[in-house]
Amino acid sequence: MSAGPAAAAAATAADDHSHGAPPTTSSTTHTTQKQPQLQSSQTQPPPQQQRDSSTLVPLPPIMQLPPRDSLPELPQVGSDRAWVTVKIVFRSLCLCIGLSLCAIAIASFAPPFPIGVPIVVLTMGLIASLWNAAEFITMCTRGSRRRGITAKAHVGCELILWMFSVTGAVIQGIALGWPLFTPTGAVCVALLGTLGILEFVLFVRSCVEVDRRKKDQRIQQLVIALQMQQQRNLDLRHQQQLGQGQQQKQAVSSPSTEAATSSWGPAPSSSDYSREFNTKYYGPMPEPLDDPRDLQKVLIIDPRLRG
Repeated sequence: MSAGPAAAAAATAADDHSHGAPPTTSSTTHTTQKQPQLQSSQTQPPPQQQRDSSTLVPLPPIMQLPPRDSLPELPQVGSDRAWVTVKIVFRSLCLCIGLSLCAIAIASFAPPFPIGVPIVVLTMGLIASLWNAAEFITMCTRGSRRRGITAKAHVGCELILWMFSVTGAVIQGIALGWPLFTPTGAVCVALLGTLGILEFVLFVRSCVEVDRRKKDQRIQQLVIALQMQQQRNLDLRHQQQLGQGQQQKQAVSSPSTEAATSSWGPAPSSSDYSREFNTKYYGPMPEPLDDPRDLQKVLIIDPRLRG
């Protein structure tokens, strides 16, 4: 009778040792396995965010604005080399004729001489010489054969020289019949006529250059307007690219935030815990039972799981 209870107690202890120890070890192992998984899930972003970060759309490159000094050259007036050479030759001839007229007029003041005629010749010679000399001095000062006095000034001065030359030639031609007129008057008529022809050609050329300058100014204004419009278009495109880049950044960041919220879910508030405390159990969850007899031990250990 005494051996029976002792054997039953020993069998019960052996059963406790054989059935109780493994569940404890398995629960510890399961808990340690859950902790790394929880840490890795907290450190790693949600799968939607990973997919969005791997498929980021690259921003469009910002267009570089061209520098101001790289704009095309504007059209230039009087760039015809042939006419530049012709004008230089004609002005040289006019300068020589003017100096010749001055010399003849000064020599004509010796007696006998017709009153008034040498003064006209001297005036025309001085005006033609001074004007053409001023043109050559301006070219040398500016360092270019194409850049002399402005074309508008040429129109007025060439017109005056042409009219004075024709007038002087007419006066000298009338004076050829005077009894006291010397034979040098015919030379003055020839020189004044040649000077008038040269000045007329230069006058017409100056009018053409003024007309072309007006047209070229319109072309310059058109080119400048097109350049300004192109610059405004580049600035507008640059602003649009910046706006598109900001929109793409916002579009990339917003789905990741929504995915993180939907995957993890909203955090529970304190009212949820207080409201559900009496109906739910927040203690450690029991491990799955391999043997139905373990259910009785769990109920004995934790009385809150009964009923």
